[in-house]
Amino acid sequence: MPRFKSALSTAITLPSPNKKAPATTAKIYDNDIEERGGNEESEGEEDAATVVVSWEWRYGKEWVEYEKEDAAMLESAFESGRGKHTLRTAAFTFNRHVGSNYAVRFRTMTQTNLESGTTRKIRRIEIRT
Repeated sequence: MPRFKSALSTAITLPSPNKKAPATTAKIYDNDIEERGGNEESEGEEDAATVVVSWEWRYGKEWVEYEKEDAAMLESAFESGRGKHTLRTAAFTFNRHVGSNYAVRFRTMTQTNLESGTTRKIRRIEIRT
């Protein structure tokens, strides 16, 4: 079992879209991060445009969109830590029958299967409408 040096920052509970399935919990870990000041936007400074966010993972030369439930989990974790932490979870929809643990590192925008060691690039796309 891998050992982690990061400290648990928070855990989020994700409701299941299937009412018979239990809710899942994803753990968010803080990394050692250097604080930066002065360049972050203040809340409320965005224009009135609606922002739609999409999450994708790299498969060979193609980008594949995450399922909506997975994208919502990623976005919630990303927003809760402003993209400066690692999410460890086994709650991905594609992983339900396997139960592998994954580490999503927002700082490097990668997803790693902690059992197999396979790492894939991920990306977050904002579309303003």
